[in-house]
Amino acid sequence: MVVDRPSVQAVIYDADKGMMLLIRKHNSVRDELVWRLVKGGVAEGETDPGAMRREIAEEVGLRDVRVLEKIHYYEFQYMDLRHLVSVYLVEADMEEDVTLQGETIEESAIVDHAWLPPEEARDTLYWEHEKRSVKAAIGFLRE
Repeated sequence: MVVDRPSVQAVIYDADKGMMLLIRKHNSVRDELVWRLVKGGVAEGETDPGAMRREIAEEVGLRDVRVLEKIHYYEFQYMDLRHLVSVYLVEADMEEDVTLQGETIEESAIVDHAWLPPEEARDTLYWEHEKRSVKAAIGFLRE
């Protein structure tokens, strides 16, 4: 039986400096380090913006963030979980210290981060869905 899991993902952007935040974490399926966007599940009773702020605080330690707008949506299935991913543009200040979750290469440990220009961020991401999310953010920011 397939179970739906609502998730949120952040395209974190510093509007003043025009940079996007990526994280590097271990991918257990491929057993390698890959560049990703911040993403996580939405707990029962939690709103998407609330989940987004919580995930950002947990994964990269940023607290001074503004969840701006839902810019993209995608789904994928891994084993018996169907992830329903709502992607939000999130404004942050790259001067705020990034504190990464975990310090060793474990399944969910984040080992590095980078602030990159939007097109470079898109090209650096590992998963195609995440590349499309950044492309949607670039389109939104140009409007």
